[in-house]
Amino acid sequence: YGQGRPPTPTDQPVDLSKAVEGSQLTISKSYEEAYQAVLDYLKKDRVIASSDRETGKIVTEGVIEGDYRQTKRTVCVLLNRCDANTTTVRVAVLKQFRRKAALQTRPWGETKLDKKESEELRKNMKAALEIPPT
Repeated sequence: YGQGRPPTPTDQPVDLSKAVEGSQLTISKSYEEAYQAVLDYLKKDRVIASSDRETGKIVTEGVIEGDYRQTKRTVCVLLNRCDANTTTVRVAVLKQFRRKAALQTRPWGETKLDKKESEELRKNMKAALEIPPT
């Protein structure tokens, strides 16, 4: 006894530091308006895991796809006040992968920035945020 298998590694949490490398857009709204608009946009089809108006960070719950080879996508948005009427928004789609075996699920791997999906989300977000309300 006591010499069994080594302990299994724990799941890697999503590395949010990769978000600073995401796609950037500048919108002509005050910081408060931009923060609320981005939050509302993300809430349309995602679950918000955390949001902090003070730090300007919004993170969604990871969405898991796949059966045996799973992908988890988490969206992280960072907002920065430029001036009274301009806000910079950085959008990052972060991915993690794992494999599932018959009796065991592997831990999530290293967080990677998906530049293509980040850019696509940035374009969609920019189009949605710049349409004036009717």
